Amino acid sequence: MWVFFGSLFLLTTGTFSVEGEISFMRHGIPPARETDETRASSPEWGTISQRVDHFNPADNRMWDMVVVAGSSYAGSLAAWARIKYPHKIDIAYSSSGPLHTKADFPEYFAAVEESLRLASPTCPQLIRRAMADAMKMLETREGAATLSELFNTCEPLKGPVEPDRSYFLTSLSSPFADVVQTADPGDLVAECERLENNTGSDLEKLAKYIKPLQYCIWTYDLFKEYYSETHAIGVRMRSK
Repeated sequence: MWVFFGSLFLLTTGTFSVEGEISFMRHGIPPARETDETRASSPEWGTISQRVDHFNPADNRMWDMVVVAGSSYAGSLAAWARIKYPHKIDIAYSSSGPLHTKADFPEYFAAVEESLRLASPTCPQLIRRAMADAMKMLETREGAATLSELFNTCEPLKGPVEPDRSYFLTSLSSPFADVVQTADPGDLVAECERLENNTGSDLEKLAKYIKPLQYCIWTYDLFKEYYSETHAIGVRMRSK
């Protein structure tokens, strides 16, 4: 599943003033075949079109220009939205957005792993071993039940059932991506020390690192339920 966790902003502007709505959007797109053509055919794109129509209806256009802007994966969404709806979106600003779709972006986590390795050579090795143990346990319902308890998932894991399996594994790796992206000098060394200084097996060390970061770990079903609708917060802007 392609999930865009960035901020996609929708900006509408008038001719003689900057007056419009900015919409914060977090949007999930179900998988199609991994090609640019089928990417654009997803019915979920309709929610973006509907959002534009809400702010700038075709039968009563309030604004002279519609701009979408985003960074990272939301930057991809902004660029694709302009290609998909050129008659509704005038400008797209895409910062660091991968434009060619594929099932995975391994280069991203390769950079994360290298950053952690520079902080502590043994840190990414521990994470790899723990992830391998988790993947093996997910092969059975019994192992999945143990992981649910160990990592405090919000709902019981479904074992090898996809996409529940992949979503859970992503939940174990994404905290390290977050800390690499936002780290100040010395932060990665401190985070690796916090992970490696935990007691127990590699998997138990990982669980003790992750559990304090959130109340419970979502399952894919909870994620899908929450993001089944586009969540938007409108902010009014005026400038004379």
